[in-house]
Amino acid sequence: MLRWLREPALQFLLIGTGLFIVYGWLHGRASFSKDTIVITEGRIDQLAAGFAGLKRRPPTREELDGMVNEAVREEILYREAIALHLDEDDVIVRRHMAQKLQFVSEDTHPVPEPTQTQLRDFLAQHLQQFQAERGYSFTQVFLSPQRHGHQLYGDAERMLSSLRRAPDDATLAKGGDPFLLDSHFERLPAGETARLFGADFEKALQTLAAGQWQGPVASSFGIHLVLLRLRDEPGPPRLADVQDEVRRAWMNDQRELANARFYDELRRRYDVRVELPPTSNDPAKLVIAGR
Repeated sequence: MLRWLREPALQFLLIGTGLFIVYGWLHGRASFSKDTIVITEGRIDQLAAGFAGLKRRPPTREELDGMVNEAVREEILYREAIALHLDEDDVIVRRHMAQKLQFVSEDTHPVPEPTQTQLRDFLAQHLQQFQAERGYSFTQVFLSPQRHGHQLYGDAERMLSSLRRAPDDATLAKGGDPFLLDSHFERLPAGETARLFGADFEKALQTLAAGQWQGPVASSFGIHLVLLRLRDEPGPPRLADVQDEVRRAWMNDQRELANARFYDELRRRYDVRVELPPTSNDPAKLVIAGR
């Protein structure tokens, strides 16, 4: 009996049979084993709330069933994609996951509400960010380059002399060319002035003396004669006037600092090595080095 068991052919047969049985058991188990997907009551409430927010009404039972089936489909496809490692080496997926981790960090470490002292200090350090724009109150007369041609600047000088002698509305109507914009502006913010007339026009208003017709001042349309009545230079911003803007900026600043600290903590866990390709002035060598 023992001598019979020592036969190589029999040993090979027994080993093969054993492997076949084990494989069949594992394969059969895998065939009948299923991962569990649970759509919880909370998840269903979330789906229903999202539908109601979009459609302004609760979903019907049929619509809710459809959303649940879609959630199951999405979960199955997601798990199978992960099993096939489709998430690897995908730039969009990597960035999304990195962003999601940052969101999780922000949720678990929320920024506390700032104190008034913190807001005052932040405002003092970022005055320019909250400084109100200067404003201009002025009247302008437009001269079109197309209408005046090579006499444009000569006509502007004659009209300027006339305006300085009799700066009334009748003179404005008689001398100026038709213009898309108004003639009179009150406290027009600097940014809006630059948007309407061009940056050079707004820059000229920064230095014009108030109370006298001056020009010509160039704009994106042509040239203008300008009576600057007021250049409003706002003082330093007060916290009471910009409280909400300062709070939002402070919260964003603190959130960025928290994200930077979070990343620094994670970064210390890794040994990062960057292997740069060899540099060469020979394009052929660069191609070979990149293989």
